[in-house]
Amino acid sequence: MSKLSSHTEVVIIGGGIAGCSIAYHLSEKNIQVTLVERKSLTCGTTWHAAGLVGQLRATKNLTKMAKYSTELYHKLNDKDDLSAGFVINGSVSIAETEGRMQEMSRGASMGRNFGLEIEEISFDEIKEKYPLLDLKNVKGGWFLPQDGQINPVDITMCLAKEAKRMGCKIIENNKVLGFEQKDSKVTKVLTELGDIACDKIVI
Repeated sequence: MSKLSSHTEVVIIGGGIAGCSIAYHLSEKNIQVTLVERKSLTCGTTWHAAGLVGQLRATKNLTKMAKYSTELYHKLNDKDDLSAGFVINGSVSIAETEGRMQEMSRGASMGRNFGLEIEEISFDEIKEKYPLLDLKNVKGGWFLPQDGQINPVDITMCLAKEAKRMGCKIIENNKVLGFEQKDSKVTKVLTELGDIACDKIVI
């Protein structure tokens, strides 16, 4: 466990996938970060997440973010001493109404503009990929071959390990007790193991 700092630029509270991802990306920007977790990393909701990695989203920005996440998982998976548990098995999205079909078609067009691999597939191809699927009301479907699944605990640990390599301090088993403020701004995080003066906090 890292030694508690008396001062840091940013304190992150919570050691799940979100907290460790923020720690990784801030550390990558050479920002001084301390992450505080009341128990152990991934012990909250992260460990039982489904871990589905789908890149096509409802908006341009969400699609770009999901595509970036997939590229990051590849990057971490390729490191010799890390395993993000990333498996590429593709995903199928189906439409049961004409309106949904049009929406998916627009989304597929947007996704292709960002370099996503997206294929419109036939009923037979849908059935081949998912034999148990009832096609009674299905109007059509799309296949994204680069989508997949990831182990949420493994990827969180990878992000934490890389963040620590870049200088982030991660303090587990340290409950946050409160805050000190000045001019409506948090200036100190009070924890069981001591106080941490900071410029910003992420909750």
